[in-house]
Amino acid sequence: MKLTVPLLLVALLLGALPAAAQRLFVTGQVVEAQSGEPVPFASIFVPKTTAGITADLDGKFKISLTGSPDSLAASALGFVTQRKRLSNLPQQTILFRLRKGGGVALGEVVIRPGENPAFRILREVQRHRKENERNALTAAEFDSYN
Repeated sequence: MKLTVPLLLVALLLGALPAAAQRLFVTGQVVEAQSGEPVPFASIFVPKTTAGITADLDGKFKISLTGSPDSLAASALGFVTQRKRLSNLPQQTILFRLRKGGGVALGEVVIRPGENPAFRILREVQRHRKENERNALTAAEFDSYN
């Protein structure tokens, strides 16, 4: 009994160490390959999982990952997705250099004006003009803001 409690504590502590070692901190930046300009708001994610983050205005990111992901990917509209392998180090810095391209192209959007809603309201006012004429009403009240 005297030996059971210390052994149990040692087992719990040793079991917690691998879980703490599985946390991975990755920082980095996403830039355009040709010019070196930052790619703002690029998506950084672990492929085939839901873990991910969005880069800031300068293309910089910080992500904390659990488990042992083998790679990290970066993508942005108009760029080819790039994937980089991760090492076993607990803290890593990655520089993504995205090439222009990618198969995504936005089509043309045409917006045509419809009828102004004010015209419909004015037609209804004209249609009910006789019903709402001030002289035909038995009582009327209004607020003057002069």
